[in-house]
Amino acid sequence: MPHSAPDPNFLLCGECLEHTPSFDETVVAVNYEPPLDQLVHLLKFQYRLALAPLMGKLIYQATVKSGRSSGLRPDFIIAVPLGKTRLIERGFNQSHEIAKKLAKLMKIPLLSDLVYRNRETEKQSTVSFQERKKNVHNAFDLAETGRFSIKEKHIGIVDDVMTTGHTLEEIARLLKKSGAKRVTNFVFARTLPKTLQEN
Repeated sequence: MPHSAPDPNFLLCGECLEHTPSFDETVVAVNYEPPLDQLVHLLKFQYRLALAPLMGKLIYQATVKSGRSSGLRPDFIIAVPLGKTRLIERGFNQSHEIAKKLAKLMKIPLLSDLVYRNRETEKQSTVSFQERKKNVHNAFDLAETGRFSIKEKHIGIVDDVMTTGHTLEEIARLLKKSGAKRVTNFVFARTLPKTLQEN
């Protein structure tokens, strides 16, 4: 769980210092390691939908603990979209389920159809670290009806797990290209750099 010192949720990692991402900030509730990683597995693969509100609440608490919750409040939030095939297979989008609770706690709108996947991609967890960026490159589009709603807006993107960050980067790049002023990621769990190196 987030520690109290000194502002651990808002430090720049080495990768971000070397390659400035399109998103401006990332809020993380927990590290993706035992036993908390099991919450993600239970939600996604055991259909424990009751865990999604808990994850949304923990993300919200991470923003409050930062002491910067007002500055982190976007105009609206979106969830990382699933492809149509995977959505049918799973029956729900775990990121959207988490986002519903976060939006309610932050008292901001959740836009469900602003961004969509324009093609099916492999699961990021099934492709190599080196292939993940290519896997999601140009895999997202903005709905025509939303193109004018994001101009100069601060948009939050909700996801369950951030590993390499390529999916969130791709969506943030699309939003910034389309006129968004600021993009903040709200993530339940983040893979530790050491874990990435071992994969």
